[in-house]
This record gives sequence, structure tokens and C-alpha cells, in this order.
Amino acid sequence: PPLPTAGVLYSGVDAATVRIFAVGGIETIDVRGARATRMLAVPESSHGTGVVVDPAGVILTAAHVVEGARHLAVRWPNGGGVLPAIVVGSDSALDYAILVVDPPSPLSAMAMPTSPIQLAVRQTVDAVGYPLDATREQPQSTRGIISAAMDDGRLQLGISVNPGNSGGPLVDQSDNLVGIVVARGDPREGVQGIGVAVPMAPIQRAYEFARAQGQLTRGRAALHDEALVRRKAAEVVDALLRLGGADAFREAASVADGVASPDRLRHFASVSEGVNDALLLAMLAAYCWDASVVAQERSGGFTSPAQMPDGPAKQLALEAHEWAQRLARRAVDLDANLRGSPFIARVLGSTVTSSPGQFPRGQGNGVAWTPADAPVTPEPSGPSGWFPVLQLGYSYTQLSGGNPAWGDATTSLHVSAAFPLVLSGDAESVLRVALMAGLGTSIGVNNAPSERFDLQIFAQVGGALRFGVKKAFLLSAYWTPTWASEATRRTGSLSGDRNDGARPVAFRFQVGAAFERWSLGLELGFLRSLGEPDANRLWFGPRAGVTF
Repeated sequence: PPLPTAGVLYSGVDAATVRIFAVGGIETIDVRGARATRMLAVPESSHGTGVVVDPAGVILTAAHVVEGARHLAVRWPNGGGVLPAIVVGSDSALDYAILVVDPPSPLSAMAMPTSPIQLAVRQTVDAVGYPLDATREQPQSTRGIISAAMDDGRLQLGISVNPGNSGGPLVDQSDNLVGIVVARGDPREGVQGIGVAVPMAPIQRAYEFARAQGQLTRGRAALHDEALVRRKAAEVVDALLRLGGADAFREAASVADGVASPDRLRHFASVSEGVNDALLLAMLAAYCWDASVVAQERSGGFTSPAQMPDGPAKQLALEAHEWAQRLARRAVDLDANLRGSPFIARVLGSTVTSSPGQFPRGQGNGVAWTPADAPVTPEPSGPSGWFPVLQLGYSYTQLSGGNPAWGDATTSLHVSAAFPLVLSGDAESVLRVALMAGLGTSIGVNNAPSERFDLQIFAQVGGALRFGVKKAFLLSAYWTPTWASEATRRTGSLSGDRNDGARPVAFRFQVGAAFERWSLGLELGFLRSLGEPDANRLWFGPRAGVTF
């Protein structure tokens, strides 16, 4: 039936012209930001046009629109709803495909010609479709002529078509279906106003073959058997293609500026409820991740949401980042192979401080909506991966009063643990500074014949600096009050407990490199025994550390 809109009548051709949405996988690109290079997720998706040719749910479109798609969704004009679709036949050479849907009631359809329609050069034709804007509810028409017949049997058109027109119907002046638009000239090559269409004759033969072989029936049966799952997937695909992309970025920037609310991201979060497809969850995570990155850049190029000043931008960045992680974890739970995806690995390896949120919260497939003013329990952020808190090392120690041959020396095994009392930034910060405290011990053997055993227990308080993210430079300095064994005290090597009143003042300095959780470095230490110069000590040795 006609579609009346704003006083303009749309015909049966328009009612049968539908939009096709297809999604495949996720790619990542690196974009240089104000302070650092950002990773953005780019969902592999396409959108085109189709035309219904059977009220029972048969649709024609271009093969390249649906090629490689994991999920297909068909949206009807004028808010008519969304249905999942299955490809039952295609021809990549001529570039057409046949889809089926399982509608709850008969659809508006165009009649396929029962006999070939004679076409002529310079005959006027109209291409109907959904170019460019994925949010438009009605198809648009553009007029041109048939310019020539191509060697492969397709039609060359003198017409201006755009991305999104592919797969749409080509009709004559009597609204007869005469072909399917499949291509346009590339303006980058200097080609303008040229299109390509497949005539109906080969498509008609393929349709009859598919029907005779039972492909249409089997396709509808597959859709019917998994109706709820497929319809949910179609709803998500529809949201991703219509509401994602550049418009989602613009909304994130507007929210960061405090002039809009995150309606698109809220919709992405709400449609994820009940989704059991790993790819779709990962794609929803991609849009949330990108929104968080946009908000960080909009606020001055901060490398982490936690660093941002309080306000709408930080709220958006925190919530979108956290929801991206939730969706990514659900995706990995469904398909462990996704851990190999660079995007999923990056999302799950990042940390963020949680805050009261506007997005749905929950685990698994059950998601409940949390009002904007409801308190949220922060999730554990996991290891920081920045400062080694457990160290193992080897030291060579020499008494200042020892002989030139370093005979009065100690070789020892060193174990220590240090924890940040105050820690700047987060795991994505390039520069971090910490106030650290901890305990340690070293057990060694003296080379001097009088005493062999040397046990030390020490506290350590000081500062640490890290420059870098996954690979970093480390520098630290500690004051280390020390207690020694009775045997060590009798040798006069370390303690301030001797009768002459010697008092130890010790310092440790470390320099090294870190690789995510692990660190390697060199320590240089000096103990000044006040009141007994011969008990002064100098030691050095390698250290290896790990953060839990």
C-alpha cells in the first residue's frame, strides 16, 4: 500500500524497497591523538537496499552487500520493523543475491516479470534505494537513462547513484521491475553519473531454480527454528548500523561538551540484553570503547578516563569504558577464540575506575537497568602492572674496611616486597610516581673465615618512578632501616648494636626496565654505620620483580 508521509505519496515500489544491514568482524586502526596514539575499533559492516519480490518473504539485493556477512537484518520502510535474513543464492559475477525472511504476515512486494521486458537505449528508468544516511525511514528515487548494454549482459546506466543504493530496484516509467542496481562509477577515478544494473532475466532464472530446489523453504525453516535468537541478532545489527559510526562519535563529543545525553550508547547497552552471539557483543563493545576514546580526546587528550576532570565527559568515558569491558568479557565467555582479537585483548587488558553509571549492569546474559543516580559497586580493576611489589635478587657486598682482595665480602640472596602507599595516574599513564613501603630480607655467606652466616631483615620506605606504558623505564630510591643476625653483629659488618654505639643509615637505589608485569634492574646500596667506619657497606646486584 502507499506510504503517505508529509503530504507526499509513496507507491507500492517504495513499500517493497527495504534496507539491508550486514555485519562481519572488527578491525582496529591507530589514530594519533593530542597526547598519545589511540586504538579505535572499526566494525566491518555494510548497508544497501533490497526489494521484496514475494509476499512470503523473498528479497533481491546485490551480492557484495551481503558477502561475508555473519548476520543480516532487513528494515522495512516507514518504521515497519526489522527481521533477520538468510542468503539462499547469489551470483558474484553478475553481483546479485536472493534472501529470505520469515515474516509474521504477507509483505508488500513487487511482481517479478513473467516474461522479459524489452528495454531500449535512452529509455528513462528510476533507481530506488537508501543512499548514504542509514537513519532515513523512506527510500529515495533518482532518475536516469539506460546508456548501453555491457558485454556481460548487465546494463550501463546514465544515473547518479550513491553508496547504499546497491541492491535497490530499477523500475521503468510504469513502475515495472526491470533490474537491480549493483554498482556506481568511482568519483576518485573521474567517473560520475554512471551506474550498473543487472536485468531481471538471469535473476528470474536463479529465483525459479532456488524455489524448485527447496532453498527458499529450507531458508525459512532455519529462520523459524531459531526465531528468537535471530530476531535479537537482527535488532542488534539494526542498532549498530543505524546508530553507530560517525553519528555515535558526534554524540560522544556532544555529551563530553555537556550539551547532550548518551542516548545511542544507552540503546546499545539495552539491546545487548539477551544477546548470545560473541561477535555482536564484541561489536557493541567496540562502539562503547570508541565513545570513551572520543570523550577522552575531547577533554584534552587524557590517556585514561580516571585522569579526566570531573564532569559529563569523565562520566561518559568511565561508563562507556566499563561497559565495553563487560561486553568484551561476555563475548570471550561465549567464544574463547576472541581473546586473540587485538581489540578484545586491548579492552580486557585496560583498567578503569568505576563510578555511578547510566548504563545497564549485570553479568552473563541477565542485565538490569541502573538509574543514573543509583550507586554502583566498583568492579576489581585487576593488577596495575606498573610497580614491582615482589622482588628477587642477588647481591655482592663489601665492607669498607675489608682488604683489597675483597676478602671481607658477602654474597647474598635478596627477597623483598613493596607496596604503593600513594600512586599517581593509572595503568595507561605514561608517567607515574609512587610513595612505596615494604619489608625484605637477605641471606648470605661471608667470605671472611671468622663468620659465615649473614642474615638481614630490613624495612624500606621511598619513592619510585615509572616512565612508559607496556615497556617502561624504572627508577627508585629507598631508605632501609636494617636489623641483622647475632653472627653478623659480632663481625661488625652491619649492625648498630655493638658496644661502641655504631648506628646504621642505609639507602638503596634501583634502575631498570619493566615489561608489563615484569621488571629487571640493577640495585646499588650503601650502609653508613655512624660511629664505626669499618662497618660501612657497599653492595650491588641484579633484581627481578613482578606485580600481582
